[in-house]
Amino acid sequence: MITRRSSSAGPWSFGCRRIRAGRGVVAGIGWFSVTILVGGVIGASPCLAEEPRGVLPLPIKARSWRVEDGLPLATSLMTAQDRDGFLWVAGAHEGLYRFDGDKFRAPGNDLHCPAAYPGERDLTSLAAGGSGLWIGTLHTGLWRLRDGVWKHFTTLDGLSDDRVTALSIDGRGDLWVGTADGLNRFQGDSITVYRLAEGIPTSPIQKVLRDRRGWVWVATADGDLLRKRGERFEPIPRLDGWGPESIDSLYEGRDGAVWVGIWCGGLARFQDDGIRIYREREGLDGAVVFALAEDRWGSLWIGSRGGLYVLKRATRSEPGVVRKLSGETTFSLFRDREGAIWAGTASGLDQYRDWRLPVYSDTQGLPGHGISSVLPAKGGGVWIAVGSKGVVLLEGGKVKKQFDRRQGLSTNDVTALEQWRDGGLWIGTWGHGVSRVGGDRIIPYPPYGVNPSDIVRSMLKDQRGDLWVGTWGAGLRRYHQGVATTWTMADGLLDD
Repeated sequence: MITRRSSSAGPWSFGCRRIRAGRGVVAGIGWFSVTILVGGVIGASPCLAEEPRGVLPLPIKARSWRVEDGLPLATSLMTAQDRDGFLWVAGAHEGLYRFDGDKFRAPGNDLHCPAAYPGERDLTSLAAGGSGLWIGTLHTGLWRLRDGVWKHFTTLDGLSDDRVTALSIDGRGDLWVGTADGLNRFQGDSITVYRLAEGIPTSPIQKVLRDRRGWVWVATADGDLLRKRGERFEPIPRLDGWGPESIDSLYEGRDGAVWVGIWCGGLARFQDDGIRIYREREGLDGAVVFALAEDRWGSLWIGSRGGLYVLKRATRSEPGVVRKLSGETTFSLFRDREGAIWAGTASGLDQYRDWRLPVYSDTQGLPGHGISSVLPAKGGGVWIAVGSKGVVLLEGGKVKKQFDRRQGLSTNDVTALEQWRDGGLWIGTWGHGVSRVGGDRIIPYPPYGVNPSDIVRSMLKDQRGDLWVGTWGAGLRRYHQGVATTWTMADGLLDD
């Protein structure tokens, strides 16, 4: 083992939709979007430290960036977040860019990073910590950006090789650098090199990870997996079906399990003396795993050739459940400090946010299943049309009011809801037109001049106070001061 002081000076410190139809109604409070499904109601909840029982996890693609959206990379292979919270993205041959939440800018064309990146464009890896942003290159060693200043590290500074292949920052803040010839550990001002004498083979290092127990895991381009628990790196015997393919990802979960993504060999979970393999029969299509990341709830996100997956509730004794989110090849995954998951794909960059939404159904007091409409109540809470059970007001997780035939509603088959700024609630029904709730009374609306047998499909109150009603078979109606105007196919409407 060779230890050498680097030429750098000073101490270093290193350091964070599409919704499938199912049972329930999804409501994102704030911007309030609603998806009508079948069965209870799901309302937004505050962020929780761990996933509670009875809460539905719902990863939502918050935003996507492609070349046409200003992303300067056709493929986002590497992502990292610096200590100031900015996201950095890089492509293998397309350079380095910083994202400020609005635009992607190259260093030197950025007020926050006026110094242009002076290194080569063939990048291999990114890592960020308290000491700055680190960039590994294919031929010219390692670069660090700290406080707006670039610094270059090569074999002249003690690096084992200038062909950098992997970067990783451990829990202590040490930087691990894999190269085409040897492993390097940056501690403060010194570089420690590990080679054949310490058990590191001569093949290039593909990935490196130091877990919370202090064990160091190393994967090589020849598919070897090594682990250092003492003074030497010891090879881990290959599993059944694990050939000479390379290992493309190493990741430690919050439960201490180490996940290994194997080219064409699927995903392996190491914990204590147990090993579990995930392949196609476990729901992981296309067994080439490129990237891994864990969200704040402990679910494992898996980027692969077959797409993006989420593995939930995997433990020592339970394999968990694999869910596919996207069919797009995903090369990189990263969780930012706010808990969002960033996925670098074959066509751009995607951001996912993982909502936790409590479910409300008949067990929480709803009178039944089959939710047909949901509307935020002006005074707080949510109005819910519950199939053939009328309308209820859900507030604070409890049913506060209910309107059905017992209160004078013409039918319990409610199909649409609308509310005006004065708090008045309009109720559209199947085959019984529209009713208005005034106080605790239900009044047919309007009281004259309109066919009361309308099958109402949708309603909208406009800024003038007119009520627009879309019907099934009777066209479009507008009610202005109690007077109805109707448009049908005879008036040019595409369909009644």
